[in-house]
Amino acid sequence: MAQGFFFFFLFLSTKMMSGTSIMYHFYAQVLLPYRRRAFLLLSLFLIMLGCWWRTSTLLLLPFSDSHQLLQDCGGNAATCVPLGATTAATREGDTDSLDSSSSTTLLLYKESLKVNNGQGQEVGINSDDEADGDTESPGREQVAGFLDPTDEPELMETVDKLRMALSMEIMESERRAHEGDATITGDPSALQNLYASKIMDEIRSMSLAPQGRNKENKDVDGGKTEPDGKQLSSESSCEGKYVYVYKLPSHFNEDLVKMCNSLVPWLDLCEYFENSGLGQPVGKTNDSVGTQVLVPEGQWFYTYEHALEIVYHTRVLQYRCVTSDPNLASLFYIPYYGGLDVIRWHWAPNATNEKRDALGWQLVEWLESQPPWKRSGGKDHVLVLGKISWEFRRQEKGNWGSRLLEFSQMQEVTKLLLERNPWHVNDVGVPPPTFFHPKSGADVQTWLLQVQTSGRTGFVSYAGKDSPTDTSNIRMVIARQCRKEPKLCKFLECEQDHCWQPAATMELFLNSHFCLQPPGDTSNRHAIFYSLMAGCIPVLFHPCTAYLQYPWHLPQNSTSYSVYIPENDMRKGTVNVLDVLKRISIREREEMKQRIVDNIIPGLLYAKPGADLAPHKDAFDLTLENLLYRVSHLNELEQIAQN
Repeated sequence: MAQGFFFFFLFLSTKMMSGTSIMYHFYAQVLLPYRRRAFLLLSLFLIMLGCWWRTSTLLLLPFSDSHQLLQDCGGNAATCVPLGATTAATREGDTDSLDSSSSTTLLLYKESLKVNNGQGQEVGINSDDEADGDTESPGREQVAGFLDPTDEPELMETVDKLRMALSMEIMESERRAHEGDATITGDPSALQNLYASKIMDEIRSMSLAPQGRNKENKDVDGGKTEPDGKQLSSESSCEGKYVYVYKLPSHFNEDLVKMCNSLVPWLDLCEYFENSGLGQPVGKTNDSVGTQVLVPEGQWFYTYEHALEIVYHTRVLQYRCVTSDPNLASLFYIPYYGGLDVIRWHWAPNATNEKRDALGWQLVEWLESQPPWKRSGGKDHVLVLGKISWEFRRQEKGNWGSRLLEFSQMQEVTKLLLERNPWHVNDVGVPPPTFFHPKSGADVQTWLLQVQTSGRTGFVSYAGKDSPTDTSNIRMVIARQCRKEPKLCKFLECEQDHCWQPAATMELFLNSHFCLQPPGDTSNRHAIFYSLMAGCIPVLFHPCTAYLQYPWHLPQNSTSYSVYIPENDMRKGTVNVLDVLKRISIREREEMKQRIVDNIIPGLLYAKPGADLAPHKDAFDLTLENLLYRVSHLNELEQIAQN
């Protein structure tokens, strides 16, 4: 449009100033005095100049380099990327890029992160939800630079409305293009990746210090300290640490467990739900030379990752500071097994969206009748869900999963998931339960010694499928590159449940320096935790596999424990993963492995119920610590957001 106006005025001015227009000549020379003619020409010149400037800006933006934009802003993309800029992936027509409508909404989200209050200051906006039913994105004309609070006062009250609209639109676009995969691309410099990283930083700002705090953030008397050195309450005190566990009616949890033999038509889950969700124990397993692989013996189980809700519910009930008095509690735990509820409708022949959402609506109605919920609106509540976030964010016209996490009442609740939605600050990823469940600190040390002394005769390994029918999936590329160099790369094909066998998987990873971890059915891949447990350096290809998922259990410095190769480079065939790994020195490799052993492995384990892993803290301990820290700083964080 701007270009059309520009060329129109250019043509008109040329005609007027050249004297070829008889009408203009008569009008200007006969009817208008000299001053009026000068004023007219000056006005016309200013209009032309403005149109030219606007047009040139629009023409130049698509060719702006995102790295230069970041450099000019000191690395802060959220406050610098101009309206109308496009990502490199969009310019190249990459299949992972957003369509035009989603790109527009993405730019609106940039404005929702930084809003000018009209007085030269930028203010954050407290989250709200779609309680009024309005989740439509504001029109492009509403966001000229920054949102104007005088024109749109309701937008100053909630940033999450825009965030929700963005999430819904992006998810709809991605569902059309990739059948539900996460929307983050493999390009770390893509704008949507940078925005998602900013949200991850927001979560970390509400968290304790990163991994390594067991050594660095401990006082001589055993009391933990915050990152700024302020001492928290002592280990023996429950002050500020009380947790209240709701006693939900049995149809929200226990009755779902009793349906274990019918939740999945081809799989009886009853054995996996035994032992408080740990499953059946694994028998004695030796490697090819007769050495015990899984040590210590008796602490390994056939654990189903979607039993996460049972594992956490059992552990929180045994927590030393659990209370029956809601007035003492700092944190409120909702023991709803939403993951099992979702699973039972996936393949049910009589499933309808009303049935998929029914139990979720009943939960909301029940919670709204509880005094603690009425006081906080769910801000100090936590819900553990043993599935990925997308299965609780069903599209309006979809028929897979529930809409539990799209309910307005659920927006303030902290949700712990196997895979979080990267656009939601209250979605937090936690590790899935793995095969190893120690009962003491000595058990942990036994396994760490096994990891450190493993011979690692292999260089690289890959456990997975090559997806030969899906040419867009990089698993096929990885499998092809791995097969070309069998002396360097060991490929364990996940056929006939090979990858479900703890001994086979852990033996492979214990004998490898690097473990290739491409995205699975979604961007998340739980095998990364088995590779880390074995001290095998994970090679990642997508940010959502780990970097945008687990703020409380993996270090923020991703290069300290992993190698990253953008999936786009693999798909284009411009990178050979083995060549990249060969260039990593032995010293760098050993330093990464040592960090994994010292700072990561214990925090990925889930101990047996009632176990004491001192001096280590397992995944549940770290999660609970961070939840309590998060709720204790709610007022402070809200104040920061307002100022």
